[in-house]
Amino acid sequence: MITRTLAVVRTNLAADPGGPDQYGGPRAFRLVAADLRGAVAKRLAGHLTYFAFPLAARRSHDAAAFLREARRAAAAGLFERKARCFGEAQYAAVQERWEDTAGLLEAIAELEEGLIHTLSPGLK
Repeated sequence: MITRTLAVVRTNLAADPGGPDQYGGPRAFRLVAADLRGAVAKRLAGHLTYFAFPLAARRSHDAAAFLREARRAAAAGLFERKARCFGEAQYAAVQERWEDTAGLLEAIAELEEGLIHTLSPGLK
């Protein structure tokens, strides 16, 4: 199961439908960061603070555990850093520090790019 899953992880991380209604990969994080630098709608703030950020932190932690089991330590480390960034983003969002939240999403986009590279075929 691990081998089959690893084969599609990089593809899924890099997937970007290209908009205008759906985005993916590092670009999606950068677009949300840009939105947070403007007026933040209460509905978006609530979604990010109470659902998206906590869930993303948990799933990133789960992915790190999976990658450690698959002996992909570098990728696991990047996912752990992502989990911490999502936790910090939630904390900043609760305090309505949107510029800080946006900066953390930019950092997550960079980590996502690192994951795409680290999980390229042939790299360990």
